[in-house]
Amino acid sequence: MQKSLYAIAGLGLAGCLVLMLMLDRTLKVVDRPQRSEYETALDAEFDAGLAKPAKVKELDYGGGKHLHAHLVVVAGQRQDAVADRAGALLWELSERGNRGTVEVVLYVDDVAGNPQLVRVASRGRAALRPPRPAASSPAGSPAAPR
Repeated sequence: MQKSLYAIAGLGLAGCLVLMLMLDRTLKVVDRPQRSEYETALDAEFDAGLAKPAKVKELDYGGGKHLHAHLVVVAGQRQDAVADRAGALLWELSERGNRGTVEVVLYVDDVAGNPQLVRVASRGRAALRPPRPAASSPAGSPAAPR
């Protein structure tokens, strides 16, 4: 009876040790964030011009894919020039991969604290994003034209 108790305890400890090693290996693999093709291309294109690595989200809504890119440029970089180049690059990568992208939106900040530039890049050129319409009209006022 006494020997079987030690055997069960030994097997339990060995199982815990194996499980701990497996989870440790899994966490090391999961900790490495995977960068998308878009993010690595933007980082390579702008190299030292970005203060932080580029972040790109690929969202699927409204009948197509929408790319939302956030860039933070270093002082001295023109936000509009970066937005134009980044938009053209993202469209090129999207069309090469035939991903069905319908819109590319760029959010460009800079480290100097200037206002954020929001730009919707069309396939041929980048255009300033139009302001969003109000969510609802106040009672009694005419509805916004559509």
